Amino acid sequence: MGKGVILPKCTEFDVAVLGAGPAGSAAAISLAKANHRVVLLDHAVKPDFSWGESLPPAANPLLSELGVSQENMAGDHLRSCGTQSAWGESALRDTAFIRHPRGQGWHLDRAAFDAKLRSIAVENGVYLLTYGGQLRFDRAKLGCWKLVIDGPEKFTIRTRWIVDCSGRQSWFASRLGIKRIHFDRLVAVGGIFRNQERCLDQDTATLIEAVSDGWWYTIRMPGGKRIAAFVTHPGGDSLQHARTFDGFLNLLSKTHHIMPRVNQGNYILDHGPTVTVANSSRLEILWGEGWTAAGDAAIAFDPLSSQGVFHALYSGLAAARAVSAAISGDTVALDGYAHRLDAVFAEYMIKRKLFYSLERRWAENQFWQAARSVGYPTQDELQNFLKNFSEEATSTRPPGPTPRSSVPAR
Repeated sequence: MGKGVILPKCTEFDVAVLGAGPAGSAAAISLAKANHRVVLLDHAVKPDFSWGESLPPAANPLLSELGVSQENMAGDHLRSCGTQSAWGESALRDTAFIRHPRGQGWHLDRAAFDAKLRSIAVENGVYLLTYGGQLRFDRAKLGCWKLVIDGPEKFTIRTRWIVDCSGRQSWFASRLGIKRIHFDRLVAVGGIFRNQERCLDQDTATLIEAVSDGWWYTIRMPGGKRIAAFVTHPGGDSLQHARTFDGFLNLLSKTHHIMPRVNQGNYILDHGPTVTVANSSRLEILWGEGWTAAGDAAIAFDPLSSQGVFHALYSGLAAARAVSAAISGDTVALDGYAHRLDAVFAEYMIKRKLFYSLERRWAENQFWQAARSVGYPTQDELQNFLKNFSEEATSTRPPGPTPRSSVPAR
């Protein structure tokens, strides 16, 4: 349960938010501030560790809107200066945040970040319900949903609206029969390394390195930890090796930049390797009668974009505003929300095609052929993107997802 929250066996709400990650908490906070009665459902079973370790500078205004100060962030998380990438060539190229109008980015302690957002939600009057049993639902009379949690304590919740923030599984929407479209088969294999002497590592950049059968990234995390992850596809031998402790370290040892960065901090593999889906996907429909989706449940990105947590916050807030308007009788806002996310995903897919096409050193390798098969950028797409690339760094609009790596000079 949330702090000091005791629910009766049957309770009515304006909105039930399914999933208490960044998207769900952001939606719940915004809806509660709009004076709606909100319940935030959080499943008690958690993954071994949460993926999504960084936030770009563009997230800082969203954090402020949610009530997370820069002081709060600096206390629990590490400032990020930008990205270094070996993409399209072996040399590292820097993309720094120093000139970004939104300031610096962040390397997150995801457990602390998610807990802070849930705490703010409760402070704003959200009912936080952590459950361990099975959740089921049906459409009740008078246009409401009935959610039933089976377990040692059985709860029945009636709500006018449901926001699906359940992650890539899109738990609620999938059970309504909404199709999820998958554009590739990428998976990520990650390990958490622990630093035996924290003072040795003062790195503040995200480091990316393309290899013959995929690409790696590493980020220093709070608490003397560092994540290293390998992104590949399930069709090659590399994934089978990466799933094992020795195989993961063996593949890591063959990198030119990632392994030296891990070694210079005196790290040892403490947790993992863990495998997760990392593909580009989206729901065919983003809202319907009495429901909408946000975060990864709505659209999910390749980790190259480094925008998963940012988009979770952005879409959670945007979905909340649209749902609040719909509750007041303005369903046009939901169309606007869907159109914005459609535009974000379309822009992301163009940029994804561009960045994968820039890596040509292993053009005949199965991974890179598959990565480019999603669609090669047209000349118009390339020209428009390159024309706007420098402008986006100073744009004041909420940006679409931008890949982590810089554009190599040609």
